[in-house]
Amino acid sequence: MSIWVLGEDLLLDHPEMTEPMVLTLAEEGRWVTEADHPEIPEPALTPDEAVLAWAGDCDQEDLPRLIGQSHVAMAGSVMDMTLRMLPVDMDTIYAILEIEGAAQGQYAVARRVVWLNRAGE
Repeated sequence: MSIWVLGEDLLLDHPEMTEPMVLTLAEEGRWVTEADHPEIPEPALTPDEAVLAWAGDCDQEDLPRLIGQSHVAMAGSVMDMTLRMLPVDMDTIYAILEIEGAAQGQYAVARRVVWLNRAGE
C-alpha cells in the first residue's frame, strides 16, 4: 500500500485497487469498534486504546483522522469500502476497514482492524 500527496490530494493505492483512494480529514464523531453481537469478537485494541498506547495521553479526536471511500468487486458484486485511518506516530497507522453491500442475495458488513507500518521512504 502506498500513500502520497498529489497536488491538493492525499492518495492511497494498492496493487489490487482499480484506482487510488482520496483520503480526507474525517468529520465524524468518536470512532468505536464495539459490536452488539455475541459472536463478533472485539479487536485487540480499540481506537482509544491505540491512541493511548502509541500517541500518549491525548484523545483520538485530537489527532488527524483520515477517511477514504471506494468500491471493491467481490463475489460478483460491487461493494462499498470505507477505510478510516488514525496515524498514531510517524511510522504507524491504526485503521478500520469496512466493506458493505450485497453479494449472492445476502447483505453483509465486514470490518477489520489493521495496522499499517512504514516500510520505506
